[in-house]
Amino acid sequence: MTKTKKRTDIHRPSAPEFDPQAYELFGVYDLVWGQGHDPVNHREEVSLKDDLEALRKVHSQGPGVATKQCGHCGAHLTYAAILTHVNGDFIFVGHDCLENRFKSLTAEEFKKLREAARLNRERASRQDRIDALAKSESVARLLREGADGDYFLTSLLTQIQSHGHLSERQLAALDRAWAGKDRRAAWKAQKAAETAELAKRGVKAPEGRVTVEGTVVSIKVHQGLHGEVAKFVVKTDEGWACWATVPAVLDTPELARGVKVRFVTTLTRSDRDPLFAFGKRPTKGEFVTA
Repeated sequence: MTKTKKRTDIHRPSAPEFDPQAYELFGVYDLVWGQGHDPVNHREEVSLKDDLEALRKVHSQGPGVATKQCGHCGAHLTYAAILTHVNGDFIFVGHDCLENRFKSLTAEEFKKLREAARLNRERASRQDRIDALAKSESVARLLREGADGDYFLTSLLTQIQSHGHLSERQLAALDRAWAGKDRRAAWKAQKAAETAELAKRGVKAPEGRVTVEGTVVSIKVHQGLHGEVAKFVVKTDEGWACWATVPAVLDTPELARGVKVRFVTTLTRSDRDPLFAFGKRPTKGEFVTA
């Protein structure tokens, strides 16, 4: 059995020369998180590591500092004040000893430390949950790339950063959201490549009265002055497309996306896209069979 070394320093409770008035308060610290306050010089959020380095340059390290024990009674500490002694030593002292023996510090500073420690524990716990969530590639991607203005992704990112939690349904929805964004990005890249290739070959939408033959890619109903009017976009085999009113003969249940049609219209090429034109007064509409 190892014998405890008998203390002979002047900071021990039984020291005849112990004098509470010989100490000055330097700061109050959370020894777990390494943060503290300096109520003497009114410094907030001070660093235990930095202050210890500064103290060791001009003071001797008293008992208990290396093991985070009270330099007076020897108790292990979570929250401690650093006191400097007139002999040049500095020691850690716990709350109870301060109140009962030194009477140089109110409990308010220790209350601040406990509150800061609670916030640190909450932040650490939240970060642990975020790290666990980040094992999902979708969450890791969201943390890495951000939401990029997407409302849904922004709401999930905010919840992750605030609470470190997503439900199983939210995780599944996040997977679908990324899949959708990837599909749209791939489609845009494909369209850009196709457009660049057509432009390289000099393909443009024609102008004037022409016969358009192509595949219906979209149909929309608009409210006009004389009631509802069906409009469609038709893409030709040459690569250009046009937007026009659906001719009456084509305005039937048979008209749908993917159907091939032919009609005559007057085209005006778009100022922004040479592969797109707007049609007027379409006539002679017909369905084209394979």
